[in-house]
Amino acid sequence: MTGRRKWCHRVGYRGTFLILLGIFDVFYGLYLAVGAAVQHPFLISEQLWGWVWIGVGIVLFAGAPLPPERDRWCYTVAACLKIFWALEFFRLQLIGIPWDWTRGTYFLALTGIVMLVSAWPEPFPGKKDE
Repeated sequence: MTGRRKWCHRVGYRGTFLILLGIFDVFYGLYLAVGAAVQHPFLISEQLWGWVWIGVGIVLFAGAPLPPERDRWCYTVAACLKIFWALEFFRLQLIGIPWDWTRGTYFLALTGIVMLVSAWPEPFPGKKDE
């Protein structure tokens, strides 16, 4: 069995997407944790939000090898965090902070991608059961 086939057999395409999304979340969390310039902390400090993003990334890594019927909670956590940020940036735009709608649109699109992939069936049905 080739390396790619072993990988697909072990984590599948859904799991691979969770790993990639987890990498994004961890790096975005690090960006926030070291004092990035979001400039508008939402309810808690930017540094604490950084640790929340890192935590979600770790959850996504942990959920990657799970079967599709059990990895849905990972997709839910990922989508909820991203939709919260999208709505918060749209709210900031409404109260007069210019150009935050662009960041809101980015997180809204990312939420849509997460939701779309979460609905896809795994193309290798028996991949994680063996």
